[in-house]
Amino acid sequence: MRRVFIALSIAAVLIATSCSEPPAPPGPPPPGRGLEAPWAHDFAHQSFASPLSVVDAQEILIRTDIFEFGTMPPKRQVQALNALLDQSDALLQFETVLRRGNLAGRLYAMCGFLLLKAQRGTSLRSALDTEHARILVIEHDVIRGSMTVADIVGLVQQEQSCGAMRADGAEAVKYFQSPTR
Repeated sequence: MRRVFIALSIAAVLIATSCSEPPAPPGPPPPGRGLEAPWAHDFAHQSFASPLSVVDAQEILIRTDIFEFGTMPPKRQVQALNALLDQSDALLQFETVLRRGNLAGRLYAMCGFLLLKAQRGTSLRSALDTEHARILVIEHDVIRGSMTVADIVGLVQQEQSCGAMRADGAEAVKYFQSPTR
């Protein structure tokens, strides 16, 4: 009797384990926990009205944490820089960006001054050339990574990026006029 009981117990365990389903594969990560682009939450990557208002342009340059330039694709910061350059009080606009802006904004202010008032731009470039804090740099579709402000100043000077950003302004405006931007 004891052997029958043991045999039935073993049979019951074998049947129970063979009928159970294998564990389900893990599902996708919950929202907000997947991999995100390092620039995804930057202020400049929001949607803005078209044409870009002066207030929005100034806020973009003040609040962005990324120094972006180039046309693959065009950059919102380049559009904002050009919107301020087109204002009759552009020097005052860039003073505000310089005073209130993050490091990236101060670099855009430097470009604005270099294009409008070279002496002020050169003075600002010298001041930023000693800054060793790091920010993310994206040139065209290349993520250059985290660079020191001093290295970015050198890059901007070497590649004449301020003049290129001015020349890229019309393309940026056209790109961001699209209803999907």
